[in-house]
Amino acid sequence: MDLIYTDKYLDDVGVILNGNLDLAYGSDENDFELQVRNGEYDIDVGSVIYIENTEYGGIIDGIEVSSNSQIEVFSGRSFHGILASKIIEPEGDYLMLYGDANDCIAQIIMLLELSDIFVAESEPSGIQVCGYQMNRYIDGYTGICKMLNSVFCKLKMRWKNGLCHLSAAHYIDYSQDEEFDTSVVEMTIKKQFHPVNHLICLGRGDLSDRAVIHLFTDENGGVLPYSTVDNPYCDEHYILTAKNQKLFGINEVSQVYDYSSAELTNNYIALQTQPSDWAANCSDYYAFDNNSYKSVERINQTVYKALDSMPSDWYSDYSKYFYKDGDSYKSVEGTETESYELVTTQPPGWAQNYGNYYVYYSDGVTSEYKSIGGLTSYSYSVQTQKPTDWDSNFSQYFQKNSSGKLVSVEGTVPAFKRNTYYEQSTVAKYTSLKKKPSDWANHYTNYYVKKNNKYTKVTGTKAPTFKANTYYSKSDEKKYTVLKERPNDWATNFDKYYAKINGSYSKITKSGAVWKPNTYYTRYSNSVAPSFSAQKVYAKSSSTGAPSFYGGTFYQEVTEDIPPSFVSGKYFKLFVDKYATLVQGGIEKLKELWSTDDVDVKFDAKQEYDIGDVIGATKGLSNIFVQKQITKKIVKINSNGTVEVSYEVGEL
Repeated sequence: MDLIYTDKYLDDVGVILNGNLDLAYGSDENDFELQVRNGEYDIDVGSVIYIENTEYGGIIDGIEVSSNSQIEVFSGRSFHGILASKIIEPEGDYLMLYGDANDCIAQIIMLLELSDIFVAESEPSGIQVCGYQMNRYIDGYTGICKMLNSVFCKLKMRWKNGLCHLSAAHYIDYSQDEEFDTSVVEMTIKKQFHPVNHLICLGRGDLSDRAVIHLFTDENGGVLPYSTVDNPYCDEHYILTAKNQKLFGINEVSQVYDYSSAELTNNYIALQTQPSDWAANCSDYYAFDNNSYKSVERINQTVYKALDSMPSDWYSDYSKYFYKDGDSYKSVEGTETESYELVTTQPPGWAQNYGNYYVYYSDGVTSEYKSIGGLTSYSYSVQTQKPTDWDSNFSQYFQKNSSGKLVSVEGTVPAFKRNTYYEQSTVAKYTSLKKKPSDWANHYTNYYVKKNNKYTKVTGTKAPTFKANTYYSKSDEKKYTVLKERPNDWATNFDKYYAKINGSYSKITKSGAVWKPNTYYTRYSNSVAPSFSAQKVYAKSSSTGAPSFYGGTFYQEVTEDIPPSFVSGKYFKLFVDKYATLVQGGIEKLKELWSTDDVDVKFDAKQEYDIGDVIGATKGLSNIFVQKQITKKIVKINSNGTVEVSYEVGEL
């Protein structure tokens, strides 16, 4: 086995030859001492020594050298000691671990910030940790060993490929197939046959309010069930009677375990269904936020409640109430009320403000007040010169008719010319259908069939089977026929005929009037006030007031606290468990009371054991059998290459 050393960056440097390594790890020590010839190796503090594919090794923490000595001593923490030098701080009340054991080890490595030297095996161990509660502020090595021991496992360490690999494995119970007898090894056995088997655990509280639970063991020290479920989380889950007691009378050995400072355990259990009091008492439940549990907060929300009866301040303060408009609520708006009052004398400024007054109108069925309009006064000015817009706007000017009345100027009818103007007619066109129309099923009667050179609409109560080139669609075409003779109605109906201009047909219009000076007039208009008539003129006044109230139509805005919508698994109920810590301490106490059995044995180290493995020893004559776990391993590698391994046993 080569003992290799690295630099402080964990890069391999060389192999240590002719060195003496004394290494101990397990229940205590967890350190090593390496002796080499003075100055032979340049090893820095922070360097690692290791034997590949073993758990033998550690980090250099100290160097001892003397000018009077030929020996240089390097000391430090074993890989186990590095873990033991870090404390697992709880997240909240306790660190709870779940899942594959190797995943739990990986989680602890991350919490201890030791990923630069340790790594958990990625391959699942197949060993499940189900809600292990880590002791508060326990060192990393002890914590991992206790967690694994709770599921009958041990911690395996192997340095390989530049990192120390950690994994879980079932510990081996060698006591079942390899017992040590005094005829084989030198040993001393001490066994207590009647340890405490009834522990009365006293926790918090005074007198009748004190937490009390009885723990019982069987004749072999196994703790008998103390709860009605596998993972108790509230007081109701614990058995507070002696119904599971098995040893009585002279075989019962009782003792009081006083643990008045036992802490209460807060267990937050996810709610799968909505509690019946969620609406009223949601703040009694919890949500997990930023790594802690916090009381559920009610949501401050504005709601609108329908008014069944009219509020006392409706007429004076109606705008503070609401009506529903679609999905939104809007403030109630006042209703404007109009009234009309007869004006008996002409108001001041009538000529300028007559439009602000009204007259009453009724046709016998309906009635209304109409705003008074002004009277239009016209004046005319004769044109002595042709206006610039005469050709395009001649109809805006006026001329006197035969009666002397001024009328709008009209254009002249164009003179008829043969073969110049056209008459329009409509011709039906039928097109054969090569493809079935999309609306055939529902609108087949819009199409035609040809019989005896005549087109008739398709009939029937349902659409016939469509056949290409059998049915026709109809469209109207405009046909223009040139006029060879002047129509009789040309003078009066010329505008129903067409002229062809630039290839398109347009209706004929009158041409402009012939300009003559002093013949045409420009009209000017002016609005003037009508004469005031008493008894017919009304003044309008308006006022805004509360609208008529109808129950269920208007709403009052109310701000209230409402619970959040319940989501299964998102919210938790708190159960305060006053027995969990007390029971844990009591079980540790029973374990201590039952650990008086002892075996002092020196056995052959050819069989290699791991911390946590179980051995057994039997005293043949008295048939006394004692089981113990390996709790400490001492390894000595001498300069000549020989390896000496010894073990200590006890309880993990």
